[in-house]
Amino acid sequence: MTRTMCIFFPKVCSLAFSLVLSACHSALVALPDDGMDDVVELQAAIDEVAASGGGTLRLECGTYELSAPLYLRDSVTLQGCGAKTVLTNEGWNERSDWQGVTVFAGNLAPASFAHNDGRGYRGVPVERLSPTKLRFSECTLQPEAGTVVWLTSAEGEIGQGGFLRPVHGEVTLVEAVEEGCLVTLADAVSVPESVVLRLHSAHPPLASMNGIEPNQPIKNAALRSIQIRSANSQAVISSGCYGCEFIDITIGRSRRLIAIQGMRNSTYRNVSGVFGERGVEFAMLAVGNLVENVSARFEPRDSYPLRPSLRFGENAHGNVLRDIRIDLRADEGKPWLLRFDESHENHLENIHFIVSPQSAPQDMVYRAAGTERGVRGKLPPNTSLVSVELCTPQRTDDIVCEPLE
Repeated sequence: MTRTMCIFFPKVCSLAFSLVLSACHSALVALPDDGMDDVVELQAAIDEVAASGGGTLRLECGTYELSAPLYLRDSVTLQGCGAKTVLTNEGWNERSDWQGVTVFAGNLAPASFAHNDGRGYRGVPVERLSPTKLRFSECTLQPEAGTVVWLTSAEGEIGQGGFLRPVHGEVTLVEAVEEGCLVTLADAVSVPESVVLRLHSAHPPLASMNGIEPNQPIKNAALRSIQIRSANSQAVISSGCYGCEFIDITIGRSRRLIAIQGMRNSTYRNVSGVFGERGVEFAMLAVGNLVENVSARFEPRDSYPLRPSLRFGENAHGNVLRDIRIDLRADEGKPWLLRFDESHENHLENIHFIVSPQSAPQDMVYRAAGTERGVRGKLPPNTSLVSVELCTPQRTDDIVCEPLE
């Protein structure tokens, strides 16, 4: 059986490898459904669409084997035909950490900021003139207008591999570049004013390498109508995405269901699946994102406890989480429902946690700045909960829900 990828360009259609062109400006790339590795061909097709100004890469039904992560790019939509279009690293992944990710939307996991010797993540120093204006110390290092950039702090802590990693960070868009080393941002910077900022961009000469991929925030990418299977690792890491979409996604066997790190103005909608550690997690200054219509089930694994099903990390704010159903009945201990770190102004609506009648779940834990332990039942500033309920199945198989207090 042979599958095809149909690539739709906005204006032109050209690829470096064998193509079948049609009048609708599409290109077909044949990939046999033979259990062999497809990552090289898929990545080349994605990169070619991006280089041509963006477009849609359509994947036919079938299983696409990935021996390494697949990276989304600016203005590229990866479109499947539903749950029968499968991206999987099962059988190839021998790792159990973030490097075993099936799909990367951006590449801003903490370990991507530096080589193991400590070089790499530091970025270019900038002076903050206002919430939306920055000045560079060297005019030759300015990014271009329309570029997505990543702002971090000069301070840090020792992270994985023994190198320094940033404490703060957020993705934003360069709106304009002016003479006098001035950059205007599309969004107000949320990092506290006391923090000295550094800027990272995927465009030379600001790019830094981690030995595999550059730090590469992206914009306007999309993943649609696809099933993703991830063996003991993570299906999708969306880290450094601006205005991205993840629509009609099925997650099969993943440590995390949805991981939103350092993203802004992005959308997850119609997501279902099974997770083995964390459900929905907003982390690393996730700002202004929407997650809605999610149905998921926790399936415990020997090495990973539930921690927790929903989490808002440090400085996550302005996010909306609604119409969520998470089945935690497989956790027979004390299912961890909600954790808030130093976040604010997030909105949760129509959230249902289903637990076993005999379980005694932890409800909400809030850990404010400078505290070592969380406070149960307390909410961060300006955080709203509407119809957040704890549900238990009855003998009649009906499910009864009560407000979470």
